[in-house]
Amino acid sequence: MLCFHSFWPVPSSVPTLAEDEVHVWRANLEEAGTHLPRWTRNLSAVERTRAERFFSERDRHGFIARRGILREILGGYLATPADRLRFRYGRHGKPRLRDASGGRVQFNLSHSDAMAVFAFAQGRRIGVDVERVRTDLAWEEIAAQFFTPWENERLQRLREPQRQRAFLRMWTCKEAYVKARGQGLFFPVNRVEVSFSPPALRRVGEDKNEVSHWMVRELGVGGDYVAAVVVEGDDGRLRCWQWR
Repeated sequence: MLCFHSFWPVPSSVPTLAEDEVHVWRANLEEAGTHLPRWTRNLSAVERTRAERFFSERDRHGFIARRGILREILGGYLATPADRLRFRYGRHGKPRLRDASGGRVQFNLSHSDAMAVFAFAQGRRIGVDVERVRTDLAWEEIAAQFFTPWENERLQRLREPQRQRAFLRMWTCKEAYVKARGQGLFFPVNRVEVSFSPPALRRVGEDKNEVSHWMVRELGVGGDYVAAVVVEGDDGRLRCWQWR
């Protein structure tokens, strides 16, 4: 069973998203079953088609739950019924609200097993990533291929039990950054160098100024999960919520 920390409050309604704030929500997808009919009704025809393409019922229900929760949170921010929200997609597939319905709200989402995380900001690019700590993860091979020599050297300084979690702390920062840029897997993550204590961008390729344009925050989402959010700009109050 997924265990969440108690310090992520459950709001009575979707709070106002101020210009200087970054909101992150987490959700337990294991609790999503009773809401699936309502969420399915709120999806667009394109989203329903995508859902039907999943072979496994678990994966199909997970997609419906994630999109349903996203629509309900966005609908709360925009005072718009969830089923009336319309999305468009960037060149590499990152969803955004159409201008007529979304205004300045930008968002991103990520999931791993039963955990889903949603991030929102006003007029600023944003990315979020969550990963579960797993014993079967070949993290050393991934680090050898996608981490810089400096990053790998820092990992090797740690004791064995600490290395995988440190790797994931760095990986989630990299993933959140490239997702914020809207490029996802199309951006070479080995050009993004990060530290894990504290989590921060160190450099991006040869551009020495790029790191100053982004704020990196680690998220204590609980359980065997590691997560990070990256948002454009060098300041912003981070507020975390639990979805029910």
